[in-house]
Amino acid sequence: MDPLLGMAALAAPAPGAAHGGGDAYQGKVRAAQELETLLFTQLLATMRKTVPDAGLLPKSAERDVFEGTFDASVAETLSARDPLGLVRQIAGPPPQAAQAYDGGLKLRDRAADMQSGNPLPHGQRGRRAGSHEDR
Repeated sequence: MDPLLGMAALAAPAPGAAHGGGDAYQGKVRAAQELETLLFTQLLATMRKTVPDAGLLPKSAERDVFEGTFDASVAETLSARDPLGLVRQIAGPPPQAAQAYDGGLKLRDRAADMQSGNPLPHGQRGRRAGSHEDR
């Protein structure tokens, strides 16, 4: 991937972004994944320069194309998992996450329980599954 083309894709508005809603969020996700892919591609290319040439394959244009394609493929695979957290930081939480429930509890209630030191769901303070109190 050409770094300049990747940056141009990031600068271009996402298709359907003017309509708002999920399209805008998906556009942010795609842009963040492209940025992460670009960063990993550059990282892998730079790391490859630090390894001395073993002489197994002669240095050629074909080898450069192969290494560039390999680096791009590895970078895409890595960025799909969002290991750097760029998608979470750039795109934010999904639109439906604000309305998500966790076992019938609002997520903010679960967060309050975790901050108070009680990791059990609300209403189960001090009880463990399978204890004699549940029978």
